[in-house]
Amino acid sequence: MNEDPQPPIGAVQQAQTISTNPPAQQASTQPSNAKLESIKKDIKKIKRGGFNTELLGFLLIIFAGIFVWFSSSFTSAIIRFSVFALLGIFFFYTGTYIKDGWGRKVKFFLILNGFISFFLCMAIIPIYICIQSVNNHSRFKDFPEKIQALYKERKGFKIKKNDLVILGVFILIALVSFGIKEYEVSKTGSKNNTSVNKNQPSVAHLSKYNFTITFPSTPSPTDFTQQINGHTVPYTTYVSYSKNGSQDFDVYAYDWPSQYFNYNAETPAQMSSTIHSSLTSIVQGLKGTIVNDKASTYSGKPSEDAEFSVPTFAKTNSTGYIKVFFVGNKEYAIISVAAKQSDFNNFVNSFKYGS
Repeated sequence: MNEDPQPPIGAVQQAQTISTNPPAQQASTQPSNAKLESIKKDIKKIKRGGFNTELLGFLLIIFAGIFVWFSSSFTSAIIRFSVFALLGIFFFYTGTYIKDGWGRKVKFFLILNGFISFFLCMAIIPIYICIQSVNNHSRFKDFPEKIQALYKERKGFKIKKNDLVILGVFILIALVSFGIKEYEVSKTGSKNNTSVNKNQPSVAHLSKYNFTITFPSTPSPTDFTQQINGHTVPYTTYVSYSKNGSQDFDVYAYDWPSQYFNYNAETPAQMSSTIHSSLTSIVQGLKGTIVNDKASTYSGKPSEDAEFSVPTFAKTNSTGYIKVFFVGNKEYAIISVAAKQSDFNNFVNSFKYGS
């Protein structure tokens, strides 16, 4: 008679393992269906975060082309364009990488995107990307080891043709905007340089407001009117430049209608209050902030001097100086921006009332 066949040794060991481990305990070593579904959703959220990060990259590239229009010099324009264009390309690259899935640097790019976008959180989209990247990084760390191992198998990625075409279009639009702005800046700079080179210190005899002053270059007058207490007040701004257009030396002259305003009749205290109010209004009109001010005199009558801080395109802030005084019903505000106080004082001292 034939003997009964003996089972393989491996099968015996497997049976012993099954018999010694209850079914409930064996099932607990494998992810449940609910857990698997949760992991799948988290993976989709990470890839969706990559898409949103890629979109932020496109927007930053466009913003680079727009932001140059707030520049007044070639240097500031090139810095602003370069910073935002490079940030845009960075977010495009990392977003595409994360969206592509399974890359070895996904975990690193998630935390890096969260960190860098934190410094751009003055806008809504970067705030969203920052929070989303940090949350996705936390999801990634909570993945089982087998899932995290999947992200180590793939070292590189390929940018899809559609993404490359869109990137090229956005970069082209930004470059065209940058080129147009740079053409205007260079054109304006050429005019300013020519004007400054041709116009040496100019003594202006301004009979309209009955004064003489030495401008660093030929001033450009512009006439305005404003409504005060229902009355029309004409005034003129005389604007000149120095140091290749980097410094402003201006005079604002007002002709207050004597039939409505009589400043000769004001007491010194009233005149000081009027001058202070006018000085404050002019500085605010320049978008400036008064740093300090002090009472002074002009021809024995009240006047006021002030130092103020004003934002400019070339610098974050520039220092300005202003002196305001009245001669009868004519008001004068002598102003300089981004110039030394000694140069401002010389400008003020060159003022003479009377033609």
